[in-house]
Amino acid sequence: MKFKKMSIIMMAVLLFSSSVYAAGGKSFSIFINDNKKELPMEQLMVVKNRVFVPLRFISENMGAVVGFDGKQKNVFITSNKIDRVRSSLHSKTNNTDFELKLLSNKTTYKYGEPIMIWSTLKSLTNQRLSIKHGTPLITYYLEDADGFKLSEMKTSMAVNSEFNPGDEEIQVIPQHLFLEYHLHKNNITEVDKYLEEYMSSTTHPAALPKGKYTIGVSADYFIEQDRVELSTEVEIVVE
Repeated sequence: MKFKKMSIIMMAVLLFSSSVYAAGGKSFSIFINDNKKELPMEQLMVVKNRVFVPLRFISENMGAVVGFDGKQKNVFITSNKIDRVRSSLHSKTNNTDFELKLLSNKTTYKYGEPIMIWSTLKSLTNQRLSIKHGTPLITYYLEDADGFKLSEMKTSMAVNSEFNPGDEEIQVIPQHLFLEYHLHKNNITEVDKYLEEYMSSTTHPAALPKGKYTIGVSADYFIEQDRVELSTEVEIVVE
């Protein structure tokens, strides 16, 4: 099985806050997937009512490894963590090249609970397979009970990928898709202003509202001049 490493370069993590801390407090509470982490106050920096927290603290508490290039002044965060999790809901489809499977930890999620959905694209051929595709190869979409549908964007620039027999790519549904759902569903035009207010007043900005949703995944690629698309979906409930 082949896992593709994701590297992210960042310089700071910014959290909006209208109420930074209680008077006389000696520590700052940060909730990562609703797990409370304590950070000493002296490690915080508050500028114009915005709270800057140490990037390493956040990253390492989320299972990432942080590196630093002092010459180029670059911070590198590398994360390939896939939590130990079992699916209770899945669907799949396949052709002669690949099997695309969509899996969910649960059928019903509580509001604010991390939605654990991931997908796998597994090579079914007995020889090396070369494909061209946009980025990312695997993309997600969601549709609510009102019929409002939002799809993850991908670049149109084609990249080449090679799959050996049995190779498998894994992709977790991105949380920014849920945040974009809020923006588009509410017809937000002043995005920056809305996000600043929303992020500073909402405990779970990426949480889906309560209701029923169809979550789908698609793999779209070319073999020589032939375009091929695989897609499958599951239904979940947020309560």
